[in-house]
Amino acid sequence: MSWLGIIEQTVILQLLKLVDKDICHPIIIHEAVYLLVIWVFLTSLI
Repeated sequence: MSWLGIIEQTVILQLLKLVDKDICHPIIIHEAVYLLVIWVFLTSLI
């Protein structure tokens, strides 16, 4: 498994945890969007 795969898995797990906690909390949604942007940015580098 590549480092990117590990990052992808970590981000997905983190998003699931955040969604699990409280889907409607704006801070959590902001954090999830932030993680998603980082992930998209990293995948675009490949």
